[in-house]
Amino acid sequence: MPDDRVKRPYWTALQITAIVLLLAFLVGILVSERRRTAADLTLVRAETVTVEERISAVGYVFRAETVLETDRAGAVRYARADGDAVAAGELLFTAFEGDADARAVGEILAAELELWRRLAAAERPWQEAYFEAYEALMAICTANGAENRVIEAEALLAALQRQEADAEMIRVRIVSLEQEFDALVADANGSTESRAPADGLFYRNVDGLEEVLTPAALTGLTPAGLQELLNAPRGDANAAGKLAAGGATLAVAVKETVAESFIVGNIYPLLLDGAKVPLLLPLLDCSAADANGDMLLSFSLPVAYATTRRISVSLPGESHTGLRVPMAAVESEGEELFVYVAMNGKAERRRLSTVLYRDGYCLAAATGEMGYLAEGENIVLTARRLYEGKALK
Repeated sequence: MPDDRVKRPYWTALQITAIVLLLAFLVGILVSERRRTAADLTLVRAETVTVEERISAVGYVFRAETVLETDRAGAVRYARADGDAVAAGELLFTAFEGDADARAVGEILAAELELWRRLAAAERPWQEAYFEAYEALMAICTANGAENRVIEAEALLAALQRQEADAEMIRVRIVSLEQEFDALVADANGSTESRAPADGLFYRNVDGLEEVLTPAALTGLTPAGLQELLNAPRGDANAAGKLAAGGATLAVAVKETVAESFIVGNIYPLLLDGAKVPLLLPLLDCSAADANGDMLLSFSLPVAYATTRRISVSLPGESHTGLRVPMAAVESEGEELFVYVAMNGKAERRRLSTVLYRDGYCLAAATGEMGYLAEGENIVLTARRLYEGKALK
């Protein structure tokens, strides 16, 4: 019978070595996992914040405006720029005889001339002055079907973006446009001057609502009535400009539930046309509700902001105060929402009474009740599975 007593110590040492290596491997895994999970764990302090909601709406400008008509069908040479303050009796424009095509070309030439004259007089960088008038020029070109002028202006814009505009290039362009305008006027058989009937602000463009959206029209007006006014036929085909006098009113249609929080006489911060800084406007009036449950809020508007008829408006809404909680930390069980907080190195469950949801977080009421989240507690944010009493080390 073979004697294997000499081999036994060899196999015993091999087994011990294997066991030691396996234990070392397992310890390495545990240490690595502990480090990884420790890195995944974040504590977020529950702090009280206030979130103000904003309400998006559309407003329309009401003001006293006089339409300046002309009996001439040709080009119009403007003596005053758009938005200029003028005194009674000042020359505003001269209208020349001609046809509709000449009138359209004249409008384009006048707009482009104003653009380049602004560039010549601009104290700020030329790019800012150009882009300020570029949109208005494009609107006039498109309205008159002058695609070639649009292409020409876009090519000019591209050239200006590639190089600095100098005074000589601007001067040459102004002279060229003036010569083109003079050639157009030379074909006319007669002209008529138009002067300001009163003090006010002069605007070249009309929208046909000047005699409709007046301060007097606001009396008893509801959102439904405003829509009827906007849908009514518009005239003033022969208008060459308008004169605005006095202040302006911004009428904004909102739901009755929203209007209930507004008080006549109070001042409210409104964001106009996507502005970042709110404009403080007093509320003048609040209309009765129409059949759709909408009401009209009328705000006093400074004339400097009344350059367009339609204005996008952001109104202040409700304010909500609560504890800011990351949604990634929120768990649910049935209808109950809760988070875990770190207490003495262990996870403790806290219920939530939510008041508002936003992208990435919610607001929870600080109820002061036992078992609910309280201000100052550290919310546990981790990918690990948590339970009551789990060690967080």
